[in-house]
Amino acid sequence: MFEISVIEVDNQKDNVVLKKSINLDKNLDCFLMISSSNKGLAENLLNISLESIIDKISKEETYNDFGIALENINSFLKTWRTDSEQEDEVDMSISILNENNLMFSNIGKSTVYLVNKNSEIIELTERNENKKSFLFISSGSLANSEIIISSTVNILKYLSKSDIIDGMVLSNDIE
Repeated sequence: MFEISVIEVDNQKDNVVLKKSINLDKNLDCFLMISSSNKGLAENLLNISLESIIDKISKEETYNDFGIALENINSFLKTWRTDSEQEDEVDMSISILNENNLMFSNIGKSTVYLVNKNSEIIELTERNENKKSFLFISSGSLANSEIIISSTVNILKYLSKSDIIDGMVLSNDIE
């Protein structure tokens, strides 16, 4: 079984950071992370995301259901940007774990990393920091010894890979 651990790091920004972990079904979990300087946007985005995900993503059709949820969230973001007088930045990642199959999508500067069994850190997200909508779903199987790190910023701008691994060793996340 997979163990979930959330660590919040204060990066001295005025952004509000919202995190939510939801058990959707047996061995079907969702993880959301949102960062924005606009608290109202972050809270509305969280609520729309929850409405689009809870009771709407099934174990049998997870990928397709997740795609529909992302379309609903994209529609909200498009409407928000059309109605808003200023351009609010938002960094967000949404991950779905079905058994050992991970699916995720992201916008803004959010990043997702894999720490494999050899303690190598591999960035799984593409390098487009200005992505305004959820364009595609990345997916793959996780081994029991692998760890996923999700962040609303590119943490490799602040920490080296060896710093991250050393911290994980100290916290007994890896040996």
